[in-house]
Order: sequence, then structure tokens, then C-alpha cells
Amino acid sequence: KLGGGRHFQFLEPAHFKRFAETAGISYKAVETTVLDMAGRISGAAEETTGLFYDRYGKSPVIEEINRIIKNASREKLAAFSSHC
Repeated sequence: KLGGGRHFQFLEPAHFKRFAETAGISYKAVETTVLDMAGRISGAAEETTGLFYDRYGKSPVIEEINRIIKNASREKLAAFSSHC
């Protein structure tokens, strides 16, 4: 649970603001960290997918997991970008 929200895909900037207040840290620090993580996770998922394919071959399940991760990251970036 983070700032009253339970599922990553439904977390909005307001949840992260509540989290920052509760944790006693600046919202800017939380925002910077979330944006950094969302930006990097897509690349990490792509790299991990490539490693999986090299070792085990292509898999529609892994392709779908990678797509979900990329979309969730893009949505978080968009939510924070439109909020700023």
C-alpha cells in the first residue's frame, strides 16, 4: 500500500504525495525517483527479454509481460508529466 493506493497501475501523483508526507521526505525526491524508475524499467525489461530469448527462444508469454511492463511505465511517466 502506497499513499492509500494498493495497485501500481492505479497509483497517481496524489498517492505519491501522501506517501512523501507520511514518510517525511520531499515530494520532489519521490517524484524524481518514480520518474527515473519508470524510465529505466522499460529498458531493463527489454534487456531481460533479450537474455531470455537468447537462452530459451521466443515466448508469447514473455512478449506479453514485456508489453505490460512497457505500457505501465509509459502510463506512469505520462501521469507525472501531465501533473507537473
